[in-house]
Amino acid sequence: MDKNNATQKPKKTNKRIPLLLGLLLLISGGTGSFMSMNYFSKSGGGSKEQVREDIAIAATEVQSVAFVPMHPMTVSLGPNATAKHLRFTAQIEVPAEHKDYVESMLPRVVDTLNGYLQAVDESDITGPASLLRLRSQMLRRAKLILGNEKVNDLLVMEFILN
Repeated sequence: MDKNNATQKPKKTNKRIPLLLGLLLLISGGTGSFMSMNYFSKSGGGSKEQVREDIAIAATEVQSVAFVPMHPMTVSLGPNATAKHLRFTAQIEVPAEHKDYVESMLPRVVDTLNGYLQAVDESDITGPASLLRLRSQMLRRAKLILGNEKVNDLLVMEFILN
């Protein structure tokens, strides 16, 4: 047996280097995130008065919105569907000044959405992204009926297959 091989110790690696590199990356990532958020923020890290003004504007925008509830709809899904009915309830988000108009036109919106939902195939309802796709299609139809400027959003409150 060779004495050099038997007495030779394995090389020690410094276990602190990966820890220090990780810590350095963490600090630089946090600093970069903070700097970019400060740069891209709406107030830009401005004065307290500017931040208060931005909050006041946002609060005014929220207050000028109204929600028009739609009556629950139950739609038959067709003879080959595993689920027989879809129960659907929504609210339409509108600018407050258009609330009365939207309420007066609600029967037309319900009729259009009812026809759309009955024409949809069950496979289009049960997929993972189906609710997002259906919601955007229903919002598009509501905007066609009511006018683009009179509808902000369509909020789905209930979507149940049974």
